Amino acid sequence: MVKRDILPASPFDHVDHPSAEKSAARKLSEMSCRSWRARRVDGYPYGSMVQVLMLVGQRPGEVRKSVRHEFDMSKQIWVLPGERTKNGREHHVPLSTMAVAILEGVPR
Repeated sequence: MVKRDILPASPFDHVDHPSAEKSAARKLSEMSCRSWRARRVDGYPYGSMVQVLMLVGQRPGEVRKSVRHEFDMSKQIWVLPGERTKNGREHHVPLSTMAVAILEGVPR
């Protein structure tokens, strides 16, 4: 807007730059580990779903509404169709070996 002479000055001229990003070392808390062990006991359907949620980091509704044909276990990928994603675009979610093992253990 300033370049096109619409505004005399940028409204952000006096705004300080945000602080530099700091990388945080992340690790599972004891509570997360207990939750994981409890989910193994819970089993299908809720325990398996919570474990997959913890592994893939997707929204609960996306995991809950997933169907078997969206998963390519040999390529370890989950293809979420655009109609179920927040931005409306197809999303490819990589699956860890552990996620694949849990998904393959879900009854058909």
